Amino acid sequence: MGLNVSKIEKIAQEKKRKEKGSILNKEISFTTNKNFSSKNRERLYEELSVLLSSGIRLNEALQLVIESENNEKSKLLFQTIFKETTDGLSFSNALEKTTQFSPYEYYSIKIGEESGTLDKVITTLAGYFKRKNAQRKDLINAISYPIILLTTAILIFGFMLKFVVPMFEEIFRQNQVELPYLTKMVLNWSHFLEDYFLIIIIIIIGSLLIFNFIKSKKRVRYIIDHSILKIPLLGSFIKTTHTAKFTEATALLVGAKVSILEALRMVQNMIRFIPLENALLEAQSQMLEGENLSIALGSTGFFDSKMIALLRVAEETNKTSFVFDKLNEQYNNEVIQKSKRFSIVLEPIINIVIGVLVGLILVAIYLPMFEMGNVFK
Repeated sequence: MGLNVSKIEKIAQEKKRKEKGSILNKEISFTTNKNFSSKNRERLYEELSVLLSSGIRLNEALQLVIESENNEKSKLLFQTIFKETTDGLSFSNALEKTTQFSPYEYYSIKIGEESGTLDKVITTLAGYFKRKNAQRKDLINAISYPIILLTTAILIFGFMLKFVVPMFEEIFRQNQVELPYLTKMVLNWSHFLEDYFLIIIIIIIGSLLIFNFIKSKKRVRYIIDHSILKIPLLGSFIKTTHTAKFTEATALLVGAKVSILEALRMVQNMIRFIPLENALLEAQSQMLEGENLSIALGSTGFFDSKMIALLRVAEETNKTSFVFDKLNEQYNNEVIQKSKRFSIVLEPIINIVIGVLVGLILVAIYLPMFEMGNVFK
């Protein structure tokens, strides 16, 4: 989207001088766009926020967004929404009908429509996706280097076993050198890789496909999610990541005047992490029995004492939305810090592993060569 924000006031005045905005003349079929990313959402809500805040009506704002959109799939999605709204459907229902937007998006917009604060809700959504995209970028930057190192280590080790070691094996055979145990072990690894390389690749790909198929099963998810929490560093990082998602979505919903119980239900259906899902289910059950939010969440054992203490204060001061927003900032910052710490810890470990593996192969190769030197003497 390349909307020129500086021209908005001029466009708004021209639009208001017209008796009614232009309407697309052609029929637009209902089409979904599975590639409508968070970055696209951020731009959409930012542009709508600017336009609505400038006094332009929703349909006119949508039309301007359509005219400025260059991506054909996104444009078709916006045209579908525009047609639904001009046919009388509310904006929130039009978003829901496309199946491209999450429940907390169209539910928040529905609240904004009913309360007359649609522009504020749209601005909040723009900020939400802007933060989300920035956090995702920081997270990728933090973990990408260790992943590259690990991949490089695997490739180097595999290359040496498959190509380097066999060359020296032939030299040792020709000179009838007695091989030490370490060299024999490395040669066995090389033979195994040579004989079963295709089978190993097939097993890896098959395992990934099977895992991808069964991971949606609730029992499998339960085992995986609870096992992850027990892994040092990684477990704490994953838990904090999902807690940040919970506070972010809840802050958005409560800020849009959704009841806290309904917000918990919606977030529980949105987040796919069994320990957190179960904690939210338990909290909802307790709140239905009359418990307040802080006690209900605290009794689940999933949330830390910091969150519970702040929510207790929020209940006393009636500032639940504000506290969830601040908690979201804190947990998001914590996710970034933990990802950087995870990267700092992982990087030297991977370097040590690379050094040990490569050193092991080099020592295994040089030991027989020293023996050959002694023979020639």
